[in-house]
Amino acid sequence: MKRIARLTAAEKDYNAIEYYKYYINHKPTWPNYIFAKPKVTFELADAYRKANDYKNAEHYYKQAYDLKPKKLIKALYYQGVMQKMLGDITAAKETLEKYKKNSKFDKSPGAAARKKLVKIQILGIDSMNLFTNKGSSLEITHLDTSINKAYMDVSPILYDKNSFIYVSLKADTLLYFKRTSQFTNFQYAPFKTDTALELRKPLPDPLPPLTRFYMGNRHKDVWTDSMPFNDSFNVDSSNVENGCFNAEKDKFFFTLKEYDPQIQKKLHRIYVSKKVDGAWQIPVKLPDVINIPGFNATMPAIGYESSTEAEVLYFCSDKKGSKGGYDIWYSNYDEAKKKYSNPKNAGSKINTVGDELTPFYDNVNKILYFSSDGWPGMGGLDIFKSFGETAKLSAPSNLKAPINTHVDDIYYIVNEKGDEGFLSSNRKPSIALKHEYCCFDLYQHKKTLHLAIDLFVYKSDKKHEIKEVFDHNKNEYVTRTTMDSTVVKLFVLNDSNSGGEIFVREIPVDKNGQLLLTLEEDEKYRFVVSRPGYFSNAFEFSTKKMIKSDTIFQPVGLHNISKQPIVIPNIYYEYDKANLTPESTITIDTTIYKILVENPDIIAEIGSHTDARGSDEYNIVLSQKRAESVVNYLISKKIDPKRLRAKGYGETRFIAPNDKPDGSDDPEGRQKNRRTEFRIIGQIDKYSEIIYTE
Repeated sequence: MKRIARLTAAEKDYNAIEYYKYYINHKPTWPNYIFAKPKVTFELADAYRKANDYKNAEHYYKQAYDLKPKKLIKALYYQGVMQKMLGDITAAKETLEKYKKNSKFDKSPGAAARKKLVKIQILGIDSMNLFTNKGSSLEITHLDTSINKAYMDVSPILYDKNSFIYVSLKADTLLYFKRTSQFTNFQYAPFKTDTALELRKPLPDPLPPLTRFYMGNRHKDVWTDSMPFNDSFNVDSSNVENGCFNAEKDKFFFTLKEYDPQIQKKLHRIYVSKKVDGAWQIPVKLPDVINIPGFNATMPAIGYESSTEAEVLYFCSDKKGSKGGYDIWYSNYDEAKKKYSNPKNAGSKINTVGDELTPFYDNVNKILYFSSDGWPGMGGLDIFKSFGETAKLSAPSNLKAPINTHVDDIYYIVNEKGDEGFLSSNRKPSIALKHEYCCFDLYQHKKTLHLAIDLFVYKSDKKHEIKEVFDHNKNEYVTRTTMDSTVVKLFVLNDSNSGGEIFVREIPVDKNGQLLLTLEEDEKYRFVVSRPGYFSNAFEFSTKKMIKSDTIFQPVGLHNISKQPIVIPNIYYEYDKANLTPESTITIDTTIYKILVENPDIIAEIGSHTDARGSDEYNIVLSQKRAESVVNYLISKKIDPKRLRAKGYGETRFIAPNDKPDGSDDPEGRQKNRRTEFRIIGQIDKYSEIIYTE
C-alpha cells in the first residue's frame, strides 16, 4: 500500500535521498553524535526502495550490510527482494538464502514477518519457470499517452463498453513542492455540505498536486482522449486514490486520504455517492464500522452474495485482526436496515503477513482478483485470483506472465465477458521520470485464447454416464427430446484446495436445452446438470492443456426417477458381520454417495437384505446393522444424517431363490439376496424402490 500511496508524495522520498546522500558524503566533518553511517546508508536504501528505484536501493542495501553485517542482517532480505525486482533471480536467490540462513540473528522490528516472507520469496524464484511459461494467450497493450502520463495512472474502473474511469496525477515532469504549514486540529470535511462549510479551515499553501478521476474512451479499438470525470468526486483538499461502481452503477465508492486530528496523521477513508434522478449526490463517508478510527480503509470493490443477493463490500485495511500489513476484509450491506455488518477478514486462504491490495470482484464468474506480495510470485506485487465468495474462497492462483512481471502489478479488472480489462504496473515501457521503474501506467489485457463448452441437455431413457468430455457431433442429437427447466451448477476444482471444490454459480439452461458457457483457462471444472423429477448428471472438464481456442459440444442426458429397480449387487460385508469391506466403500463412493452429492434434495433409505441362512430374528438384526454401516459411512463423508434412513429387511424380500428346485443349496441365488438397496423416500415426486449397482 505504501508503495502506491507514496507516488503522490514523491518529493518526500527524493528530498530524503538527497539529504541522506549529502550526509554520507560529508560524514567525516560531522559531529560524532549524529547517526552512524551504516544506519543512514540503510535508510537511504529504504528511501530508494520507496521511490521504486530498485537499482540504487539494491546498491545501498549491500553497502549497509557490508558496513555492519551483524546489526543490519535485514538489509540482506531487502537486497534480495530488490535483485528479484530487477529480474536477477540468480543473485536474488543467493542473497535471500543467505538471509534465511542468518535470519535467527535478525532482532529488528518486522523480523518475524521477514522470516516468513523470505521462504515465500524463494519459493517464487523456484516457481519462475511455471510463472513465465504460459504461452501467448493474452495481449498486453500499453495505453495511449493521452491517458498515461509521466507520473501515475492507476485504479481503472469499467464504465461501459467503450469508456473507463481511472485515477491519475496529470504531469509530465517530476513534481516538487514545499508545504509551508501543517494541518491543525480540526474536523475534516472535504465536501461542501451545510455543516461542512462551518468546519472547513484553510489548507496548507501552496496546495500539493492531487490525483483526480479521469475518463478514457475507445475509438476503433484504441483507448485515448482522456478527460476529467465528474468533478463532484474530485475535491481540492485530498487525493482520490481508487473507486468502483455497484452493479446498477447508481452508487460510486471511492477513497480519500484525509487528516485524522486524533492521531495527527492522514488516513484512507471510503466514501460513497448515490445517483438520484441522473445526478450524483454529495459523497458521504461510510460509517465507523468500515472507517474504523485510527486505521485505514481503502480500495473498495463490490460483490454480491449468491444466496441472498446482498451487496458485499470488499476493501483493504490495516485494522486490528489483520494478518500482515494490509488485509482484504468484507462486509455485507443490509438494504432494509441501511446498515453494514461488522467486517470479517477474508481469512488465511487470502491474507498473509505481506500486503493484500487492490481487490476486484468478478460477479459473473465469482472470482476475487487481488494483488499480493505475501504469496509466491515473480517479484513485487503479483496479481492472483480466487474462486468463491466471502468466507468460501479458494486458495489463490498466480495469474503468471504476461499479466505479472518482476515488478509491481496491481488493479486488475475484467469486463463481464471476462475477455478483456485493465491493470496498472510500473513495468517497462511505463513512462518514467527519474528512473525506469518509478511510475505506474495503465495497460489493457485482452484474451487471444477463447474456451467454451456448448451444453445440450436432453431426455435419456437410461442413465447417461459421461466418462470423458469431447466435441460430439451435433447432428447425432437433433432428434433427441430437449429438456426445459434445467439448471447447471458450476464448481471449480482447485488443485491447492486439497481436492475440494468451490461453488461458482448456478446458470439456467434455455428452453431448448442449450447453454454456451465461457470458461477460464488453466482450470478444472465440475458441472452438475439437474431438473426436478430427474437424476442429476455431472461431469468434470479441464482447460489446463487447452492451448488453442475451442468450443466443445457436450450432450448431457437426464434420466427420470424410474419405478423399475436397478440392481447391482456388490456391496459386501465381512462374513456374518456388519463391517464393510474396502471393496464395498469404493462401490458406495461411485454409486450411492455420488447420487446423493449430485442430488442434494433427495432423502434416501439404505435397505440391507440377507439370504435365508440363520433365523429370521438374527437376520433382521444383522441386516439392520449392515444398513447402519452404510449410513454411518456416508455420514463420515459429510452427507447430512437427515437425508438418510437405515432399514434392515433380513430375509423377507427375496429377489432370487435360496434353494434349487431339487432342494439343494443355490449359492448364486443366495448371493443375489445378500444385497444393499438404495431407495428414494422423499423430496422427489416420482420415486419408488431403486437399487443401485455398478
